[in-house]
Amino acid sequence: MAQIRRGDFKGDVESLVDGLVWDKIILIAQSKCFEYDNPEHVTQLKHLNDLAIYVSKGDDVEFDLSQTIWTQESILKLMLDCYPKGTESNDLDSFVNAARQIPPQYDYSNAAVEQTFCDKILHLMKEVGEDKITVDIQKLLVREYIKCWPPVVRTDFEKFLIDSGKPNITLRNFLLNLCSWTQSARASRTKSELRLWTVSPNINTS
Repeated sequence: MAQIRRGDFKGDVESLVDGLVWDKIILIAQSKCFEYDNPEHVTQLKHLNDLAIYVSKGDDVEFDLSQTIWTQESILKLMLDCYPKGTESNDLDSFVNAARQIPPQYDYSNAAVEQTFCDKILHLMKEVGEDKITVDIQKLLVREYIKCWPPVVRTDFEKFLIDSGKPNITLRNFLLNLCSWTQSARASRTKSELRLWTVSPNINTS
């Protein structure tokens, strides 16, 4: 991270971090584009999807990434703005059992809470090999995570999914939706506070 801040490196900027960290950076950036009726957010999501393909491709794969959109400076800014706050390791033998030990925590007042949850799940997926995790297993875990929340929270999250039209099948779907949902709630809270309304935390906001 210090290297990124100083600009003290040679070669391609995308090689400064590994694939796991790139996954987290892009996930965090995508979660900020939560207004699906906002053309700027829709466009930014497309650009982020292109970058995700580019940084994860093999050396023998060609992908024409827009050098106008993704300059070295813009990639550096993305990394600085969305660099994850840390990585937790999980040495449990079974992926499913390990994933079940990680509660889907969030806090409308602190984005680092859901980022930590996302960090743990992404790291676990990377350890076991994402291609080995079947869709059925991912569906099961997503359902179990949602069931961990109080009914009113589940209802609000499901309404968010319907309104946004986003799929919620894979773990990656769920992580992105979780971050987008909490980001949307924070934006609503900020708007309310600007109107001088009092917004108090409760059991359902964390």
